[in-house]
Amino acid sequence: MLSEQKDLIIVGAGGHARVVIDAAELQGFNILGIVDTNYHEQDETIINYKVIGGFSELEHFDRKATNVFIAIGDAKERAAHFVEAKRMGFSIPKIIHPTAILSKYVMIGDGVFVNAGAILNAKVVIGDNSIVNTGSIIEHEVQLGEHSHIAPGCKIGGRVKIGNFTCIGIGSTIIDKIKIGDNVVIGAGSIVISDIESNSTVVGTPGRKIK
Repeated sequence: MLSEQKDLIIVGAGGHARVVIDAAELQGFNILGIVDTNYHEQDETIINYKVIGGFSELEHFDRKATNVFIAIGDAKERAAHFVEAKRMGFSIPKIIHPTAILSKYVMIGDGVFVNAGAILNAKVVIGDNSIVNTGSIIEHEVQLGEHSHIAPGCKIGGRVKIGNFTCIGIGSTIIDKIKIGDNVVIGAGSIVISDIESNSTVVGTPGRKIK
């Protein structure tokens, strides 16, 4: 659900910002501009929106009248700016592409982005500031932690638990009831058939730990 007002500033000027802009427009937000966290006084327009400054530019906006969305792919950077925008008093909405299919029993935290064609089934829980990218399928009762990323085309079986700051690479498959810890990276196209402990990197079919 949207906040009562729909004015929005996008934080981030990379590729992820482009898809967030597209979905935000379709969701009815009025985008005021783009904040670039690596701003160097460049004259830049992203799609139809001006880069208006660095993160400090947010100080000039009314916290009660403006939403902020963190459109940054890197999880740690996204988390840091999410926390800071919250501290400043901004609302951080959910942005969900209208072609995504979500069960009415899904629970989604603040700052979550769900892109086109994603499917989230009954009792899925998505933690704050996470990304569910294009065409991913998340089955019943999956729990995804905060600041994590399900890349395009992933298939997540039922009752999987995924921790914070974890990235599931493009096109990966995770079978039912798997537990995946925090700070895990799963390489593109991997098939995960066993639990993964925190701070691991897993690749391959079937997935094997390489770090």
